[in-house]
Amino acid sequence: RGSHSKPGNVEYRGGFEFKMHNAGHIPGAVMFDFPQQDFLFTGDIHTVDTQLTRAVKPRPCKTLAIESTYGGRDHPDRKAVESELVDSIEEVVNSGGKVVLPSFGLGRSQELLMLVRDLGFEVWLDGMGRDIARILQKYPGSIRDVKSMNKAFRETNFVKYSRQRDAAFSGDIIVTTSGMLNGGPVLHYLSKLRKDPSSAVFLTGYQVSGTNGHLLQETGKIRLDRDTNSPIFDLQCQSRSFDLSGHAGHSQIVDFINKCGPEKVILYHGDNREAFAEDLSDYDLILPTENEPITID
Repeated sequence: RGSHSKPGNVEYRGGFEFKMHNAGHIPGAVMFDFPQQDFLFTGDIHTVDTQLTRAVKPRPCKTLAIESTYGGRDHPDRKAVESELVDSIEEVVNSGGKVVLPSFGLGRSQELLMLVRDLGFEVWLDGMGRDIARILQKYPGSIRDVKSMNKAFRETNFVKYSRQRDAAFSGDIIVTTSGMLNGGPVLHYLSKLRKDPSSAVFLTGYQVSGTNGHLLQETGKIRLDRDTNSPIFDLQCQSRSFDLSGHAGHSQIVDFINKCGPEKVILYHGDNREAFAEDLSDYDLILPTENEPITID
């Protein structure tokens, strides 16, 4: 994609004319609309506004290829989850503890900073999310509320060097990579926090099976090293999970498809695509398999 490409503009590459539209998943995520073929390819989408991004908007099309990550599963109300997370953070910090928020570097780190910006606590950002925050400030076109984002960044302490991590640990809230606890600065903070029952680690992203984060969810234990053969330790601090997914849930995907009004629907990126069969019975539904060609006409 060229540096001049912007959502909504008509582009022409490789013999195809297309437009890009906001997909809502993370900053910069776009859908590809091929008007000559009347074909819309969504990529990952999110149908509700977040602190950071605008919700995706349906586009009329004849053929729609759409993600199906959350087939058979819906998300709780996002505003309610945000409120519950904020309340939980306040409870921990006001009781003398610290909160570590493991987060994906792109999107989730910055969203969490916006979520806690008005709590009056000392907030630190560590890991790759720090560099991405600066990039989003330089290229803010996909941000829903640039003023609020910049305010959150101004009120955040950025860990620029590893020796600053002791200072970060003296604060109240640490937002840090990696989101699935498989590496990054988060392991440093958890090694210091794990025996403190007054403190907490709150997960807000999906934890893939086999990751350190999934181990924590399933057993309450954690590895403090990237090596999957490293020792497993008990975590005595509090731990909870909050669903702040960047993907649309089952019902949201169905609603999006209905509003696009296609004839043909191609479901990809999902391990339970069959769950959509009943809800999408009015459409020519395709569940492609690997190496299976599909004709777009």
